[in-house]
Amino acid sequence: MAAGATSQAGAEILSDSWYESTLGAMRVGHAHRTVEVRDDETVVTEAASHMEVRRLGDLVRIEMAERWEETESGVPVVYRSTMGMSNESTEITAAVDGATLRLTKSIGEDSIVRDVDIGSGLLFPHAVTALHVDRGFEAGSEYEYFSFDTEFEDVGRCRVRVEGDEEIEILGEVRKLHRLVVALDLYGGMEVLEWRDDQGLIWREEVPALGLVQELTTRETALREAEAGDIVTSTFVPSNVEFRHPRRVESALYELWLERGDIADRVVEDARQRIEERTELGVLLRVASVAPEPGTTVPFPIEGGGMAEYLEANPVLSADSPGVAAAALAAVGKEGGDSWDASREIGAWVYRAIAGKGMGTAFASAREVLETREGDCSEHAVLMAAMTRSVGIPSRVVAGLVYSDGIFGYHMWTEVWTGDGWHALDPTMGGGAIDATHIKLTASSLAGGVVGELAFGIVGVVNQLGIRVIEYSVGGETFRAASVQSAP
Repeated sequence: MAAGATSQAGAEILSDSWYESTLGAMRVGHAHRTVEVRDDETVVTEAASHMEVRRLGDLVRIEMAERWEETESGVPVVYRSTMGMSNESTEITAAVDGATLRLTKSIGEDSIVRDVDIGSGLLFPHAVTALHVDRGFEAGSEYEYFSFDTEFEDVGRCRVRVEGDEEIEILGEVRKLHRLVVALDLYGGMEVLEWRDDQGLIWREEVPALGLVQELTTRETALREAEAGDIVTSTFVPSNVEFRHPRRVESALYELWLERGDIADRVVEDARQRIEERTELGVLLRVASVAPEPGTTVPFPIEGGGMAEYLEANPVLSADSPGVAAAALAAVGKEGGDSWDASREIGAWVYRAIAGKGMGTAFASAREVLETREGDCSEHAVLMAAMTRSVGIPSRVVAGLVYSDGIFGYHMWTEVWTGDGWHALDPTMGGGAIDATHIKLTASSLAGGVVGELAFGIVGVVNQLGIRVIEYSVGGETFRAASVQSAP
């Protein structure tokens, strides 16, 4: 339907746009966005996107439907979204209530309600377009606005810089469009490039850090069939050392660097890993396999000590689910006992229970994982975190990298609080204390079921991280790494 037309409901269509989505050289899906003014002068923006990719051969489909309602003058009213990327869908409603957003999030049977501070203001998409047009796209101009981000479920600052006009070929013609750079504070300043016309319509949008592009196209082109490409293999980081028994690596020294930015801002320092010094490329990071000393851990349930955030149930970590609680008690055998021993037992139980170890599920809730017994590292980590919480052991989920078959791949595991500190276990690999080929980038309590913190830990480095093994220890013996070699 053309802009300026009238829908069957009598609303005026301001725009009706189809986009093709690509990731690197792969076509991964499409998006459809409409903007219309209703009879009650409400502006409604609706966006539906479909993404179909493979993860190590397993097909993953992600469906997203979003709807923003605002007044013609730009006052936000309500946002709604539904996302399906597992057997359960995630539904979010964020309604403006004075200076806050009343946010309701539901995943399957679980839901949570909380308030998000609007702060300095909030703009929905139609108001953002009007802001750009009002500013006039003058090269060198800078301004900002605040928008709601679904990934973080929060209001974040967007800093705009207009770079000027640029001629690009879209839909078979060379067009002069306004090029804008939008830096997203919630993502640590990650930049999104936009090409808009005089009316503010986006013709092309690109996230350079991810290689993700959406470009205006025809409905027929957007909906054409394409073979789903694999998005995991392109993110692998090659290793200069081939570890024959990586799970036995006790300690390792790595040089880490980023093509853009400072890797020191992305790496977590804790009892397992620390930055020893800076190099011309980045940093030297020492990583060790660390388990609690005998007699230092405390019995569970663990209460107090500021651990409430790491014990709460939410729509992702459904620790209050009767099924999750029963599974945890079955794993530990009884209530009470040593928290570290119980955590290892839960990790081993999760490893055995998830029989369908594949990449076809994308961040399912603990309740769903327990029902389907399927998933990859994120499902293992989430189920273990929920189960430990259900018996009173604080937990959090970690995102980072792990060595396997000549590469470092992005991975998730679990950390538990045992009274003397946080200790890491990997239920995807059996549940024991993790080895020194696990490199931690970020950790999150997943408070409120929000996964943005974990996503940012990966997004901030993916496709630009370099790793070189300097030395490593196996069986108490230390080896210096050559340029490429096999390790014990």
